[in-house]
Amino acid sequence: MEFHAGEVAKMRAAHKAEMDHLEGVHQRIRSGMAGAFQSGDSSTSADIAALKKSIDELTIRINNIERLLIIHDNILKDGKK
Repeated sequence: MEFHAGEVAKMRAAHKAEMDHLEGVHQRIRSGMAGAFQSGDSSTSADIAALKKSIDELTIRINNIERLLIIHDNILKDGKK
């Protein structure tokens, strides 16, 4: 019985050490992310504008590909008749 109690105590200590380590990791990640968001305010609007422009360009390209696909399908359908 004492052996099991000792094993349980070891497991609890190992679990607590692991949880303490993970909490420290989470703290470092949180502080790093908070710093990145606070320091990036000036470039955030430029980044958002660049992302919007890229998304708009991709949307145009996808629409062009869809139109080309429809034309291609119509040509294939007409050729089979």
